[in-house]
Amino acid sequence: MPDQDSNLFPSVPPLKGQPQPLNPSSSAESTARQTVQFPLLEAERQRRSLRPLHAQEREDAPPQVLRDLWRHLAHIASALGAGAALPASAVEIPYDPVLYQVVYQRLLTQRQVLVLPMDTILPTTTLSVYDFAVPRYEVVPTVAEVTRFIGVVEQQYPDLGVLQQEIDRWYMPS
Repeated sequence: MPDQDSNLFPSVPPLKGQPQPLNPSSSAESTARQTVQFPLLEAERQRRSLRPLHAQEREDAPPQVLRDLWRHLAHIASALGAGAALPASAVEIPYDPVLYQVVYQRLLTQRQVLVLPMDTILPTTTLSVYDFAVPRYEVVPTVAEVTRFIGVVEQQYPDLGVLQQEIDRWYMPS
């Protein structure tokens, strides 16, 4: 399979407009600010999922999907040596941007990782992120690509149980 990952995310020009820098004085203050802002961001996403300002917002993941993804990521952190083990019964796990960053830095050890801090608040009451004139590319496989990759997976994993184990441990290095 050719390595096309490097071309999936083309350069994105800087946003134009009137962003307001937060200029945190320390990373601890930045983390605290992000942790406080997350419920606000989640509430705005919930509002947008019900009343989108832009047609593309209908395709955005609803808050419960993001909470489920965060919960899964927080639970695998200890397996990656990125945090303390959480009880399997832990359902409500407060978002932690530092843990999120550390987990992805561990997952992406074979990639160059650049952490982009959330230090700008954009007005969102009448503006959608999709209103910015930034080129957007849909990543949709052709029918031929889907057929080919399904065939590759079927050849590599004739035992579906082994495939399921691999899927369940997607985050572990091979």
